[in-house]
Amino acid sequence: MMVGRAARVALFAALIPGCSVKLDDPAGFSQQDAAIDASSQDAATDAEDDGAPDAPMITIDAPRCSARQVVMVFDGITLTRGAANAATKTAPWVGEDGNGTIRNIPAYRNADGNRETVIAGVLAEVQARLAQFPIIVTRATESTLPTMGEFIMVVVGGSNASSGSSYTLARNVLDCGDTAPNDVAWIAENAPIDEVDDLAVGAIAYGLGLGGTSDGDNCLCQWRTQCTPNAGNCTLSTAAQATNGQDVCGQTPNPQNQLAAFEAAFCQ
Repeated sequence: MMVGRAARVALFAALIPGCSVKLDDPAGFSQQDAAIDASSQDAATDAEDDGAPDAPMITIDAPRCSARQVVMVFDGITLTRGAANAATKTAPWVGEDGNGTIRNIPAYRNADGNRETVIAGVLAEVQARLAQFPIIVTRATESTLPTMGEFIMVVVGGSNASSGSSYTLARNVLDCGDTAPNDVAWIAENAPIDEVDDLAVGAIAYGLGLGGTSDGDNCLCQWRTQCTPNAGNCTLSTAAQATNGQDVCGQTPNPQNQLAAFEAAFCQ
């Protein structure tokens, strides 16, 4: 977290059909490793000509946790209602307000002269939080999204009116069994700057099928639970008790090993 959480706006997660989550503001309070061998040509011709030795093979190790990455979008994007798939820029919560299934989400803090500094800070915090694995966290625009591989996309910007979400601060879908690896999550522009990193980590975790907790230090505090986050950066746990029975996937033990879930999703 870039600053303390004294000014944290209390969020509350609510249950809706489709096993999805959404965090609202107080006014909307509701109950509810792989190694890659670089190509090297055989130097037999050179050896025959001048006795030079064959060039050594160079091995470049990819980051250990490169099975999937996190891509954060701050510069605006068009999303369409559909099955969760970052590659096709579709999500089931888009346009759930009934006002259109194709929505243009504007750039984050576009009128803020300090915008790039704020974005760099948020990105650095999310990277730092997931560095323990380590998970690749990058920034992309709509035109520079990955064209290969799996990635979770976290869109930051706009409001529920522009995204079509029924709730105002954050949105994702609980993906039991992590069946849709390319999740799409959204965080509103009006989320406190020092909350965006925690909301991003929580949204990623929720998309892995991890339920909300009542532990104020945990990154899934307030995801469909009555929980007030404590000051400081949120954490992930090896034994997090999901406290909303409706929010525990059948194949997920409870307490949940959140670290193992991230390891399985991103590093295996």
